[in-house]
Amino acid sequence: MTYRVQVYTQGRYWSFPVNLATYRQLCGRADASETEFKDYLARAIIPCEHPANSRDAMLACVGPELYELFFRGYTLKQWGRPAEALDASVCRRIPWRSDVDERYFHDEFQASTSGTVTVRCPIAASACNSRSTHRPTVPTGCSSPRCR
Repeated sequence: MTYRVQVYTQGRYWSFPVNLATYRQLCGRADASETEFKDYLARAIIPCEHPANSRDAMLACVGPELYELFFRGYTLKQWGRPAEALDASVCRRIPWRSDVDERYFHDEFQASTSGTVTVRCPIAASACNSRSTHRPTVPTGCSSPRCR
C-alpha cells in the first residue's frame, strides 16, 4: 500500500514530508533539481549542534522558511504548545528528504488491524480490511510507546 501525505497551509496542499517535490512547489519550478534543493537547505539552515528544543532542531534541518510553513503551526495544533516548549526529539522524528520520496513511512505495511482498524494514512478503512465494521481512527502523532 502506498499513499501520499499532503499538508494544507497558506491556501494550498503541499507535498509532505518535506522533500524535493515540496521544494519544487515552494520555488515554483517543476524542474528544480535535488542539488538545487540541497543548496537551498545549506543556505537556509541555522546550524545548532545541540538544539535545546524542537524549534532549534527544525531550523537546523530545514531553515526558517520551511519551519514557518510546516512545523511551527504543527506543534501548536498537535500538542497545544509552541515548538520552543517541546524537546528537540519531538520534531526530529518527523522525516524530511532531499529526494522525491513522498512516503511518510518506509514500512512495507502501513496500517494494522487489531480489534479496530487504525488507519495511519488518508485512505478508506476498507482498503485495510474490507470486513471491518469499526470506524477508522486516524492518529496524527506517534503511537509508539517510546514517543509518549
